Amino acid sequence: MISTDRLAYHEKHSLPIILDSVVEIVEIVVTNSVVCFFAEVTADVPVGISPDVNSPPARIWQTVQLIPYGKVACYGQVADLAGLPGRARMVGKALGKVPEGGWRGRAVSWFRVINSQGKISFAVGSEGFERQRGSLQEEGVVVIGCRIRLKEFQWVLDLGELLFRLEF
Repeated sequence: MISTDRLAYHEKHSLPIILDSVVEIVEIVVTNSVVCFFAEVTADVPVGISPDVNSPPARIWQTVQLIPYGKVACYGQVADLAGLPGRARMVGKALGKVPEGGWRGRAVSWFRVINSQGKISFAVGSEGFERQRGSLQEEGVVVIGCRIRLKEFQWVLDLGELLFRLEF
C-alpha cells in the first residue's frame, strides 16, 4: 500500500517505487520497536515478575545498583553505561518504575542519579527533592541548595569491574 502522496513524490523525483516499500517496512519496524520499547519502560512491572535482564529498564536498574555508597552518577552516564547512549530521559522513567522489592532482590538507589549539571532534578522543596537530598546526605554527599559537586562525588568507575559485574 503506497500512499498517493508518496507515489507523487516518487514520480516527481524519479525514485523507484520499490524504495517506498522499503521505507514503509522500515517505518513499521521502527514504529513497532519504539512502541514496544516505551511500553516496556513505562509499563508497571507486576510484583514478583522481573523483566528480562537485557530489557532497557533492567539494564538501567542493574547499572544504578553499581553506583557506590556516597557517589552519584548523571542520567546520561547511566544511560551510556547501560548501553543506551542518548537515552538519559529513559533512565528517569525506568527509575520511576523500579519494582517494590528492588531489582533481583537488591535495592536500586535511584537517589544517586542526578542531572548533568550536578543538580537534583526534582523541584526544590518538593517531597521528591527532600527525599533525594536526605538520602544523599545520609551517605555523606554534600548537597548545597540543589547542587552536588561532581568533581568530588561523581562515580568514576573501573571498566574492568563494570565488565565483570554487568550481566548484559
